[in-house]
Amino acid sequence: MIEITASALTDKGLKREKNEDRFLIRTGQVFQKSLGLFVVADGIGGLEYGELASGRVVESFDAWWKYRVPILMEHKSVDEGNILQYIKQDLEILLTDISEDIRMRTKELQISSGTTVLVLVLLDREYLFINVGDSRLYKIGTFGLQMLSQDHTLAYSRYKNGEINKRQWKNYKEKNPLTQCIGISEEINPYIHSGMFYANSRLFLCSDGVYGYAQDFKLTRILQRTSRSNTQQVLESLKDEIYKNGAGDNLTGILVVC
Repeated sequence: MIEITASALTDKGLKREKNEDRFLIRTGQVFQKSLGLFVVADGIGGLEYGELASGRVVESFDAWWKYRVPILMEHKSVDEGNILQYIKQDLEILLTDISEDIRMRTKELQISSGTTVLVLVLLDREYLFINVGDSRLYKIGTFGLQMLSQDHTLAYSRYKNGEINKRQWKNYKEKNPLTQCIGISEEINPYIHSGMFYANSRLFLCSDGVYGYAQDFKLTRILQRTSRSNTQQVLESLKDEIYKNGAGDNLTGILVVC
């Protein structure tokens, strides 16, 4: 059974009046395996009540962890070999329900509220993540950062379609709206991926207020210092770098070492 170490940092930045980001870290065990749940939700600043949507996401996943996971583990059809598949099905349904609930509530209140969502589940040496929007998951390696998630933005869509190259995507100057988010989109089509990781793997979840204010090489250099004993210090160094560059958005990051 692996040991999971995780630290988080969230801050409103220098130019926002309030922090609309929310995060969640939960760790435990199932069937003698380590289980971890990590969530980053970035309430959309252009809407009046982004923090309501991001808060609703985190509350829902926390409730899922507390109440649904124990029930799921007692289900007769769930065994050690298919835990992650059942979790995947659960989380897909949960995300759809959350999005529809936010849409209905905000319609009744005549307000606008939406959020990005990035969810990472670790089960010993397996991982599963789901993302909607532009919060990101990175794998930290010896030779740099590997972006595992996919942005739901106009720029990334154009990049994937071959209309622009990687450098143009990274330095996109035009308006770059989200193509999907929780609470606004009538239908969501989350990006879902699973795989295996090695011992001492390091993973980083963050909102766009992090990578938007730290150049790739700086982000890589800071995160590559990560070890089991210094996760909080690394996050503080990253915050300093973001503040040097203006910190124009809320910033949230979760650093995980397995």
